[in-house]
Order: sequence, then C-alpha cells, then structure tokens
Amino acid sequence: MTRKIFALLAALIMAFTVSASQIQAAAPVAQISIGSYETLASNFETLGKMLDNDQLATFPKLLETQIGDNLKAFDKSKPSGALIFLKEKNGNVSGASFLAFVPLADSAVLFDLLEDNDAVEVETTTVKEVEMKKVTFNETTAYVITENGWTFVSDKASLLLDLPKDPAKALGDLPSKYLLAAKVNIDVVPESAKKWVEEQIENGIKAGEAANLEDDEEEVEEDAESLVNEAQKISQAEQLKQFKKLLYEVKTVVVGAVFDSKKNVLRFDLDVTPVENTELAGMLNSYKNLKCLANVILDDATAFATQVGVLEESDAKTTLETLSLYKKAILKAIADEEQVKFDKEKLDSLIEKTSEVVKKLINANIGKPVQSGGALFFKTDDIGFVTMVQGVDTDEVDQLIKDWIKETIKDSEKYFKANVETWNGLTFNVATIPTEKIVEELQKAAETDENDSDKIKEVIQTIQAIYGDKIEIAYAVGNQTFYFAASKDAVALIKRVANNTNGALPGDLQSLAMLNVKELISTFSKFSFIDSDMRDTLEAIAESASEDTGKIWLSAAMTEKGGCVFSLEADGGILKMAQNGIMLYMMNNADGFGGDEEEFEFDLDED
Repeated sequence: MTRKIFALLAALIMAFTVSASQIQAAAPVAQISIGSYETLASNFETLGKMLDNDQLATFPKLLETQIGDNLKAFDKSKPSGALIFLKEKNGNVSGASFLAFVPLADSAVLFDLLEDNDAVEVETTTVKEVEMKKVTFNETTAYVITENGWTFVSDKASLLLDLPKDPAKALGDLPSKYLLAAKVNIDVVPESAKKWVEEQIENGIKAGEAANLEDDEEEVEEDAESLVNEAQKISQAEQLKQFKKLLYEVKTVVVGAVFDSKKNVLRFDLDVTPVENTELAGMLNSYKNLKCLANVILDDATAFATQVGVLEESDAKTTLETLSLYKKAILKAIADEEQVKFDKEKLDSLIEKTSEVVKKLINANIGKPVQSGGALFFKTDDIGFVTMVQGVDTDEVDQLIKDWIKETIKDSEKYFKANVETWNGLTFNVATIPTEKIVEELQKAAETDENDSDKIKEVIQTIQAIYGDKIEIAYAVGNQTFYFAASKDAVALIKRVANNTNGALPGDLQSLAMLNVKELISTFSKFSFIDSDMRDTLEAIAESASEDTGKIWLSAAMTEKGGCVFSLEADGGILKMAQNGIMLYMMNNADGFGGDEEEFEFDLDED
C-alpha cells in the first residue's frame, strides 16, 4: 500500500501544477513546512555526529558568522512554510497559487541578496491601498510584503491583502515533528482533479497495453506469452480499482523527514489518515490486536519483515483467474519446447494439484486478517530464511502440503519425514537434500556447450562452502500459524523466530522490517563469482560503517485518528556507506573520462 500512496501523492501534485488564477478556496490543498533555524541547527548537529563530521555539526554556527547582522531580523525559533490553494470553476480546476512565509521582520535582507542579479527587477506597487514589492524574474512575477514579523511571498497580490498574524499555526504540528514536511489534504481536492488523476492512470495502462499489441491486426494464435499478458491485464485492472479506492478514501497524507537525535537515525514518515467509515478505515482498524514479529527479533538476522492484510473476495478471484492463465501458459510453453521431454499428463496433474492447494488456502481465508512475515540470514557459511503466516487453518494446510509432496515428488520418502518433532504446539516436518544432488545437476549443466562452465563451477564452490553436505527444508504448523524455512538447520531457525512471535500488541500495529546492509554487502563481496573490482568496491563501502551500524528499519504504527504511519529509518552507517559509494562512483567516472593516466587515491577514513 505504501507504493500506491506515494504514486497517489505524485499524481495529485501533477494535478495541482496548472495555470494560476485568483484563489477563492478557504482551505489549503497542501501545506509545506520547513523547520526553524534552531531545528535546522539541531539536525545538522545530529547529522554531523552520525557521520563523525565536525564541520557538518558546526555548519550553522559558521553560517551565522558569515551572514552576521542579516540574521538579526530573522526569528530563529519560528518555522517557514507555504500553503497551496486550488480554485474550481465550472466543475474544473482552473488554477493553483501559493502563499509562502518566513520569520523575517525586514524583507530588505532578501532584496540585498538579489541586487547584484541583473535578471531580477524589483519595484514598489500598491494593490487596494496595500503597498508591496513586485519581483520579476524571467517573466515570472511574485509579490512580497512584511507584516507582524513575517515576510510573505505569493504569486498572487490578492493573497497578501488579508494576512494572518501567525501563519505558522496553519502548519499544525508539522514544524515540531519534522525538519521538512508536506501535507496533502486529499479530502479538499475538487472532484475534477481526482477525475483527472483517474484518467491519467487509465491512459497510462492503456498505452502500455497498446505497446504490446502486434503491428498487424491479424488474430494471433494463443501462445504462452499471450496467456501471461492476459494474466497481467487482470492484475492491473484490480490494482487500478484499488488505486481509485485510495483516491477517494484517503483523507490526508503527510510526508516528513527529520534526523532523530534520540535514536541517532535519519527518519522518513508517511502518515496516512483514511476517510471515516470507508473500506480503507475498516481495513486499517482490522489490523489491531494482531500478533506481530517482535521488534527484538534475532539480532543476527540480515533482514526480517512482517505485513498484515485482509484477504478480500475480489483479491481471491483475481488470484485464481491469473493462476488458471499461468497454468495454461506453462503447459503451452512446455508443449512448444521440442528439446524438453516431459510427460504432459503428469505435468498437467502436478500443476493442477498445486493450483488446488492454493485455491483451498485462498478460499479458506477470505475476509480474515492474515499476517505474514519472514527473516533472512545471510552468512558466509549459511544462508537461510524463515517465512511465517498467522491466522490460517493450519490443520488443512498441513494435510494439503503432505498430500502434495506425496503425489508430486518422486521418491519423496527418501528425503521427506513427516511429524518428526512437536515443540511448543508446533509440529515439524523436514526434508533433507544432499548438496551433492544439486552439484550433480550443476555439473551436467557445466558440460553443456551453451553454458559458462567456469561460472557454474564457481557457483558449485559457493554452494559447498555455504551448506556443506546438506540443505534442510522444514515447515511447522500449529496455533493457527505456519512456518517454512530453509537452511543448514531449518528447524532451529523456525524455533528462533517462533520465540519472537509471542504476545499480541493491542491497539497498535508494529510490523517491522530491518535490513543489515553492512553485513549483507560484506558477505556478498566474499562470494567467488563476484568480480574482483566489484568486490574491492563493496568491501571499501561496507568498511566505512562501524561494527554495529549499517542498518535500515521500516515500521508501521496505528494513530489515534485511525490512520497508519509508515516510518523508514537509516543509521549513520547507512549514510556513511551512501556517501562513500557516491564518492567512489564519481571518482571511477572521473577516471574513465579523464584524458590522462593519473591514478586516484582515496582514503575512506577522511571526512
């Protein structure tokens, strides 16, 4: 849903950028907030500490020294901001204008900065007995006035005729929460603007479909690709339907960024508030009281995540329709591939049985709030993962899987053992696959002329180094929960994750994803098939973060208004790695485009 909200926000901003006209709407369609000078200084101090850079931490003081007396007219405790207004005429949006304000008691400071620019013209004008400055730059005009310790700027002189004494109140709590923030009040967007957004989305989908059509109009024989395209069309239509719902069921969207000095992280928030008594409001409300992976889950997991969702009947119908089309596409592709010798009837039976399992699981859980989650472990000597689904009929899931394995996997009894252990209400089922079996198949592939044998041999070496003699695949069911894992010791991984899924979190949704980027890069760079130059770059970037940094978190929490706040947090290690990655990239480009053979030296420890 997060991606849909961002797309909706972008589309609405596009809708706002129409030709300007006089504003009559009382409520702003958007508010933009910039923190006070004091907030800015505090954020620079936090950023400097995160990057171990004293120059950044002291930058505001250095700026103060350089600007000097010009700051005397500036109130360091107050924020700056802007309000965006729309006008609707004859059922259509006919214009947009802004009113920006800064806590500057003397606008002459601004004009001193502009006096050396010949392209800028400043003149004094009077509008309805109110004197103001008119500024023209490249045929763009703005009006400026100072009142009650504030300097106001607008593209419309009429907006400067009746000004508030304290415009910061129009920003609500945005300045106190964020360094930079924007709030879009979708509920006050005129119907015509929403219709325009709908049309743009539909036109984009139609344009994509048209690009996939054959140039001629002859009827094309049904093939695997056309079946897949049809399945994608069904999914796109359902996504469009859900997007339209968001357009009319979201009340407000807030996007904000701040350097959090308490956690020492850079945080981005996306705060979504639904319209009361809508499907979206009901969906968010249904997330309450769900069990979630605890925030303290497994420190050595490279990444973990949870998400919740209510399976709607329309979602189920779409999934089942696309499953049917993908089944036909697979069979068609196999039938058309002369080099592949498959028993078509057995393959058809395998796909049908797999589809039946999925259908039963979907139909059994329509209307239920189902939560899924997972953890990824990325180590040089073991790569493993665990997935989890809560809120399902585990008895039916267990039997369906056992039947599927028995009927579809040849000699399954050699590898698969059912009901091997019961632990804390979970029953474990385990399959053990010798890595030599995988290696044999890869070695056969290496002997084929079309394949790169050296690369395949490197992959074999990596598999043997990671897993040794075997790979264990396990699933566990019980307590309306299903776990699936693969690793050297999949059973142990499931138990470790299960230990961190206890207890409900009433009235609050705290799903959380964490990505340990430093560990991920460090491990990935050691793989035998990574190019040596790329390995050196990855190791240099990863080393720029200290041992306990280099992590990204994504969390979500319910709000008192029935909405949800999605938060993305990145620590200092991430910022250091990003900084050094950009510097290395720029240096490599400079080296490639340079005209001489001079070598560059770069010390990652430098600020």
